[in-house]
Amino acid sequence: MDIPKFIGENQVAIAALAAVVAAVATVAYAVLTYLLWADSSTFRSTANVAVYPAPPPFDRTSRYLAVVAENYGPAPALQFTVSYCLVGGHGESLAGKRTYREPVFGPGKTRRFMPGPDGAGKIETLSELADKNVVIRLEWQWQDRGGVFGRTRKHNQEATHPLTEIRDGLYGSPALSEERLLDVFSSMQDDMHELAGEVRSMREIMEEPRTQRQITDYLAKRAAEEVGQQTAAVKTPASRKRGQGKPA
Repeated sequence: MDIPKFIGENQVAIAALAAVVAAVATVAYAVLTYLLWADSSTFRSTANVAVYPAPPPFDRTSRYLAVVAENYGPAPALQFTVSYCLVGGHGESLAGKRTYREPVFGPGKTRRFMPGPDGAGKIETLSELADKNVVIRLEWQWQDRGGVFGRTRKHNQEATHPLTEIRDGLYGSPALSEERLLDVFSSMQDDMHELAGEVRSMREIMEEPRTQRQITDYLAKRAAEEVGQQTAAVKTPASRKRGQGKPA
């Protein structure tokens, strides 16, 4: 096949085919660019808001349930509204529906609420509410401006959470009671106080106007006492074993 002769005879057809291929590639590139721009524009203008019940932190002052609202962004949530209420195991309302509103709930912001009874009643802990099979109901709405033309979009979410699941998920299996948790942290706090006392004693010793010889002698004495205690702890089981082996 004579390639140069073939090209010369079909020059017009080849040029037309090349033009068609170039046009299709240009259109495809334009469509892809538009889709990427539209997706990026939608993402930048979308607010992702989550509302959920949170277990209490591990400390001695807070054992109560909290409702947390967070905006993960990247856009602000407009006309943000969150409502929550506590419902008992038999469907009775333990706390009336409470609503919080914020005109602009910016990205990265967090709000925390403490559900409680109506009036001046006692606020119960998470474990006390879970023992009554209480359920918390959450509803939240917000708006954002998204899409290619910047239209306002409305979002509505709702969720129901049994507090027994939150309590069991917090304390795990086997379940740890709040009293046991407090005992653990109390023991840790006592150890920290003891360590702080040791550090304070060492600092006072080092700050006293003593000679280097006196400081060295004191540190050597402390080291000898610790070694003696460790040696006694190691020898004690061995001596007991030899004593048990002797005939009565």
